[in-house]
Amino acid sequence: MLRKVATLTALAAVALGVAAPVSAGAATQALPAASMEAVLKAAQIDPRRTDSTQTPGAHDSVLLVEQALQAKGLLDAKYVDGVPARLTAASSPVRQEPARTCRGGTRTPGGGCIGIIGYGGVAWRTRRSGSESSRRPTAAARSGRPRRGVPRSWATRRCSHPTTSTCHRRTASLAIAAAVTTKLRVGSFVLASPLRTPRAAAWEAHSLTQLTDGRFELGLGTGLPTMRQAADELGLPYGSGQDRLDQVSETIDHVRRLDGAAHTPVMIAAGGPKARRLAAAKADIVALAGGALTTRAEMAGHVEEIRAAAGARADDLELSHNIFVVGDEAPPWISRFLGGLDAKTLIERDSLTVLTGDLDTMAAELERRRDELGVSYFTVNSAFVEEFAPLVERLTGK
Repeated sequence: MLRKVATLTALAAVALGVAAPVSAGAATQALPAASMEAVLKAAQIDPRRTDSTQTPGAHDSVLLVEQALQAKGLLDAKYVDGVPARLTAASSPVRQEPARTCRGGTRTPGGGCIGIIGYGGVAWRTRRSGSESSRRPTAAARSGRPRRGVPRSWATRRCSHPTTSTCHRRTASLAIAAAVTTKLRVGSFVLASPLRTPRAAAWEAHSLTQLTDGRFELGLGTGLPTMRQAADELGLPYGSGQDRLDQVSETIDHVRRLDGAAHTPVMIAAGGPKARRLAAAKADIVALAGGALTTRAEMAGHVEEIRAAAGARADDLELSHNIFVVGDEAPPWISRFLGGLDAKTLIERDSLTVLTGDLDTMAAELERRRDELGVSYFTVNSAFVEEFAPLVERLTGK
């Protein structure tokens, strides 16, 4: 029986910044001007409204930003309507492909630069097979009518860490998302250990736990190879794999000391044997990380390894898995992240990174993964929020 649903959609609060157009070599031409103050106010205030009222004077500026995003192929035409709640939810995948033409954002047709504060994904949380979860009910279970822009039954928004240091700081993005909501849980998915000292990471996490009244989940990992450049820019050592894993462990220790009577739930992305053992010993949530073509049998072996290492606390662990693609098409940046594999290949190889088929088939597949692997926490890329939404409705309360 599925007991709780949490959704980690794109951030509820999105900050858009437009830089001055590049004038060198460009023809002298009057360009339309957007009031970013109005866009920011609308993005933070309008999603909280329970009716269709909009921030006065913001519509035209929001529409201009939407048109610029659409012109770059970053926003579907159906969202170009001047409604900031739609822009907030729909534009988050922009940051999933690192900006190539301007620092911290994407170059607009007029020469300006649009940056999105962060991006996230969707997650569906269930009761673990054969046991009642001891975790307190999510906001979805406690809340009534959601604020505008936060779909019913969706309770958490998670912000993924970028692969360069040019993006906005993840914890700042999450603080804004939490500040404009009262029920939403927020989390990092995941903070790369070489980009912060353990004490600094713990301080940020504990601060968010306190400021959000316990609505923050700390996701930690050792980072991708592309993090080396980001660490260099920050003046921090990238370290060996063991060094980075030790930083994850030390960060958790600092968080526990700072929390005192409070408790920040910690997720560890566990892709290797050492990470799985650490997660078994110290995490609340274990994100099962493997290759795109990891088989069901191999993943089941990883789960058994974690449970054996966890010993008496095995039943207290929550297992999570990331779904990159919903449907039969994968955006280019997701295919690149998955080693150049397209959706057709992933589906043919029965990849656990893909969820495909009609609604009944996908619902049955999620339940199968819960029953066979013990996974009760599924994260889904925010590019597939709309495709995943019917599953949330279908499985809520089951």
